[in-house]
Amino acid sequence: MTGAALAAELSGFLLKGFFGLMQIMVALQLLFFHPRLPPEETGPLDRTPLLLVGLAGGAFSAFFGVGGGVIAVPLMVILLRLPIHLAVGNSSALIVISSFFGALSYVMHGWGTPHLPPFSFGYVNALVALIVAPFTMLFARLGVRVACRVPHGKLVRIFAIILMLVGFRMIFKTFFS
Repeated sequence: MTGAALAAELSGFLLKGFFGLMQIMVALQLLFFHPRLPPEETGPLDRTPLLLVGLAGGAFSAFFGVGGGVIAVPLMVILLRLPIHLAVGNSSALIVISSFFGALSYVMHGWGTPHLPPFSFGYVNALVALIVAPFTMLFARLGVRVACRVPHGKLVRIFAIILMLVGFRMIFKTFFS
């Protein structure tokens, strides 16, 4: 809820720019610091790093309006030393919780805002959610099947490259168009 409160105070222009910059920074971390990552852990995890990953993932999820995976997955791979397949699976489970509270926060912070599109409840548009959600659920299963067939290192690089492309596109659209 803190992330949504902060985001509600910023202009959409700045939020898009910050989002693009954050995507690029995460991608660079995954691409160039990957060889320095410690070996993957398979045993029990310490609670403090788990708490930090949860706090950071939730705050960024609500702030940027994303599922949290763009932050939670790299943090789980880097800080918790989880294999990327496990990090992505955990992130997918966390999306349900963080998305609910993030959406609720955006409804509360945007309630009563004038000039929003029809079917909007605060900053959440129900029509968009109803159209996008079925396709997201359908293609999530396909994504899992494909990801399970791709080795860890290659999946990290693919994830980083996609993050970088999204980040550059957001920055370009925000500042140069």
